[in-house]
Amino acid sequence: MRLQTSTLILAAAISSSATAFAPSALAPRQATRLDAGTPMPQVLPLVDLPSPADIPEVISWPFTFQRVQLFLGGSIPGSTNVMLGQPKSNKGTTIVGQTVLLASQKISTQIPNASEYKFFGNGNHSKNLQYLLKTNPFMATALTENGSGFELRSFDTRDPHAEDPSASLYRQIISCLGGADHRVNIRFDADMSIREIRVYEENTGLLITKLNKLLGWKSEEVDKWASSALYNLGYYASCVHANMHVLHYLMTAALDESSKEFDAMNEWASFYATNIPNKYGQV
Repeated sequence: MRLQTSTLILAAAISSSATAFAPSALAPRQATRLDAGTPMPQVLPLVDLPSPADIPEVISWPFTFQRVQLFLGGSIPGSTNVMLGQPKSNKGTTIVGQTVLLASQKISTQIPNASEYKFFGNGNHSKNLQYLLKTNPFMATALTENGSGFELRSFDTRDPHAEDPSASLYRQIISCLGGADHRVNIRFDADMSIREIRVYEENTGLLITKLNKLLGWKSEEVDKWASSALYNLGYYASCVHANMHVLHYLMTAALDESSKEFDAMNEWASFYATNIPNKYGQV
């Protein structure tokens, strides 16, 4: 699998989160005119942006953007340009990309007790996978219960296109991905230690790799497929994240509309909702 989009997904997810708090730094504080004939973006059916008119001013929050820019400024463009289109087997570009990422992670210097935090980029994909599934709520929702443990199931031979209503949201989303190495199922015990990995061919759906902890395996093989699972999780979490922005837009629009006869609340609701249509447009 080539690193064609994984770093871009990461960049999009981080920048989406960052601009939610610091939108004004990406553009001057001015309204943007949309022509009357311009079709408005529509992510969900029947959910439109405000009528083609002036988009409200975004809320200025330069302090937050300054802190976020310490990380985004160098790490995203630098690591993306180095790694884009390169095969995962090319360890040289991976190491260079990792070096760029970590060197520009200056935000860690702003944390007095930084040594107490865990930072990623150590190449230990299986441990990172386990840690993220145990601690990251976006990614933990991808798990399904399986006997005495859990499974990260991206593919099912009985339902290859995830059309069955019982298919998990994770499997439905991953089934939309094309290319090799996405059909990776990983089973965990109750303590979230990896116990089995099954990999299926992307076109035929045939089982091509099976690793079982009890039968012994090479850590390099486990890390390889854990890396693929991390890619899948990044894509899945980004999709969930984007939908949260859509729901946020609906919620704030409803709050603004429903409080119009309650001046004190509407003043706050209108100000709070100022930049949310912009986020929906970005999605």
